[in-house]
Amino acid sequence: MNPQAYLLPLCIGLTLVGLVATVITWRTSKRRGKAVQMFGLALLPVGLYLTGLLLLVWNFVAGIIAWAFALILAPVVWVGLGFVGLAIVLWVIGGIAAARAAAKALPAGTADAGAVAPAPRSSTAQPGTPPKKAAGGKQPADPELDEIEALLRKRGIE
Repeated sequence: MNPQAYLLPLCIGLTLVGLVATVITWRTSKRRGKAVQMFGLALLPVGLYLTGLLLLVWNFVAGIIAWAFALILAPVVWVGLGFVGLAIVLWVIGGIAAARAAAKALPAGTADAGAVAPAPRSSTAQPGTPPKKAAGGKQPADPELDEIEALLRKRGIE
C-alpha cells in the first residue's frame, strides 16, 4: 500500500494535537513567544506532507531499516563494518603518534616555555648597574624591569 495513505492522517493528527497544545499554552501562560513557536511546530507535519518532503524522510527511514536488516543477515556487511572500525582506530593511533613525534622533535628548552618561572629579582638592584648572578647561577630578571621597579620605589610605590 502507498505510504502516503498512512502519512496524511498521521500529519493531520499531529497538527491537530499541536494546535490544541498551542491554544492551551496561549490561554494559560504568559509566554506568548513559546505559544507562537508551538504554532509553527504544529504546522510543520502538514507542510512537510504537502511539499513531498515527508515522503522523502519516510523513504530515508525505510532505507535505513532495510539496510539494518541486511546488516544482520549479510556477513559481508559485517566485514565492511570491521574495516570501517579498523580505519577509525588507525586514524586515531596515527594522530597520537604524529603528536608524540612532533613533541620529541622540539628542542628541550622550547617544550613548554610558559612553565619556566622567572628568576627572583633583587630588591637592591640600582638602575644602570649590570645584573648580578643569582644564587643558583641564573641570570636575574630583565634590567629594564629592574629600572622600572627602582623608579616606582623612588616614588614610594611598591
